[in-house]
Amino acid sequence: MASSHLILDCTLTEDFGGMKEVLSQVRPSWSWQDIMMKPFTAGITNKICGYYHNTDPKWDDMLLVRLYGKNTDLIINRADEQRNMLIMHEVGSGPPLYAVLNNALVYGFVQGVPTDVKVIRELEVRDLVAKEMAKLHNVDLSGRKGMDTAAPLLYGKMENFLKVVPTSLSDPEKKRRWEDFGKSIDDLRNEFELMKELTDSLGDLPCGFTHNDLLLENLIYNKENHKMSFIDYEYGGYNYTYFDIGNHFTEHAGVDPQPEHTLYPDRGYAKEWLKVYLRESKRLRGDEPHVTDDELEKACDISNLFALWAHLLWGVWSLVQAEHSLVPFDYVMFATSRLGAYFDRKDEFQAFLKNIV
Repeated sequence: MASSHLILDCTLTEDFGGMKEVLSQVRPSWSWQDIMMKPFTAGITNKICGYYHNTDPKWDDMLLVRLYGKNTDLIINRADEQRNMLIMHEVGSGPPLYAVLNNALVYGFVQGVPTDVKVIRELEVRDLVAKEMAKLHNVDLSGRKGMDTAAPLLYGKMENFLKVVPTSLSDPEKKRRWEDFGKSIDDLRNEFELMKELTDSLGDLPCGFTHNDLLLENLIYNKENHKMSFIDYEYGGYNYTYFDIGNHFTEHAGVDPQPEHTLYPDRGYAKEWLKVYLRESKRLRGDEPHVTDDELEKACDISNLFALWAHLLWGVWSLVQAEHSLVPFDYVMFATSRLGAYFDRKDEFQAFLKNIV
């Protein structure tokens, strides 16, 4: 896969010091005194800042710089992230990658605004997300260098998170709050094994190229052009496609430290969403885009299973972040919220799967 992005031996400081030299190579025609800076604060893993020329008020040529969070290399494969960005740009679903630094990426800005808990339920937005996800899941991965399609990445990702999560948080207050939740890391490992057994019992489930982190801020809606774009492919790869769907449904709750889990889509909403997704998937494969009621019921049940996976995965992820991250976000609260949602709906969601097994 051809690429013309720069590889720069440069390490930025926490306040983006060093960008003058970087921009002199990425945008040599820009004069430093003409460059404007725009901080972005939506991320809960990395720091993001935009740079644009003062003659470009609409940000048509804005460059985004994502500064990696502390110790995120424990849970993110940066080579995979770069591969994913190149794939998505190639198929017209992502911005160009301009430069790779020692601790950051420089890439293009996607025009539009991030969705939120209200916008995501608008009919056009709902359908655009479903169709864009179908497009993503149908990307041809044959011949993609570095893309392991031997098995879905979910189990390995979860195992890695459980490997690096601390058995006890070093900060006394964080430790107390986590212990008050009443679950141990061993309990979470046991849940992981139970979820694997249940998922494997369903037989072959569809897999493809997945984003795996479709929180609302990673969905960029361009209302004027009626376009939806996905950004931030740190966790992308070959996985169960229903993980993207179940995870997206959980993200309807928002990304505050205490998400509003009552906003999880009800069965009627989920079936309407899945009808759009399944029709588009069939159309992209050249099949008749007809979806039966039985297909929708099964898809809804499997989506709910992977919603449980999402709660479990991001709950453990958040405990890793609670120990290592410098981002001002209450990761302990987020962890207990996501894991609480897992345990609250575990029996309900798993019961529906008896009709499938």
